[in-house]
Amino acid sequence: FDQVLTAISRGQASTGALVGRDLRPLWLERGWTLSVMGRYDEGVDALEAGLILDERKDDEVAGQLLLQTARAETLLGVHDEALGHALAAERIFTDRDDPRGLASTLRIIGDAHCEAGRPDEAAQALRRGLALAERVGSAEEIGACLINLGLAEMERGELAEAVACDRRAIEEFERIGHGTGRAISYANLAEKLALRGDNEEALEQCAKALELSRAIGNSVTVADALRTASRIRLEQGEFADAAAQAEEAAKLFGEMGITRWEAESLELAADALEQNGEGERADTLRAEARSLA
Repeated sequence: FDQVLTAISRGQASTGALVGRDLRPLWLERGWTLSVMGRYDEGVDALEAGLILDERKDDEVAGQLLLQTARAETLLGVHDEALGHALAAERIFTDRDDPRGLASTLRIIGDAHCEAGRPDEAAQALRRGLALAERVGSAEEIGACLINLGLAEMERGELAEAVACDRRAIEEFERIGHGTGRAISYANLAEKLALRGDNEEALEQCAKALELSRAIGNSVTVADALRTASRIRLEQGEFADAAAQAEEAAKLFGEMGITRWEAESLELAADALEQNGEGERADTLRAEARSLA
């Protein structure tokens, strides 16, 4: 498998045993693997290479290529492109009467809407996705839709509903032992608990998220939990800890190419440093954050 991917990356996919073979599943696997590793830019490049090879444009592989491209683009903050790819995937899965694929796609559509500042549209898509996931009985997809619905409800100002979504997502993922889902759910719940002032429980959820996400190498959740913990520590007046956690989060977000969250974390670190009497260092971080805009 590694040799095939090496041949593809070197432009040798048209030779030898690969002649006449459908290489899209390999590009899909490569793109998904890179995305899981937090290398989202490279993941998008691989997935788009698979789309270029796509002749049918209407089968399951095409739908998955579009879906995974949209997922990575959403994390990178390229919302319009993400939504376009997700809507194309939705058409494929609808035509194929594939409720599981459609549920996954509606989850990404909801995420794209939410990230673009359209939480009402996000919640509508995510409720449809959740209903489909429940119909097919996929605990993984139920939990994933609940995670994104929780974010949409938070943006809509429905904090109680958002917390309820995360707690239910945790139950689903705990039941099946899904490491990534558990880590993300704990991190998201921590953010919402912090927003309503439940700081001690929020820090407990951050600790759970960090332990799980570090164990499985999920860098984006590590960074997310660190950012939430930093906000809490800043509010509690623990400025040195807040700055250290925010800077670590910024470093991780930067390594993954998620510059909008890198900049946000740098600003958070700068606020903590300024409160800690380190104005010069704070100014340096703010300038770095501005350069990422």
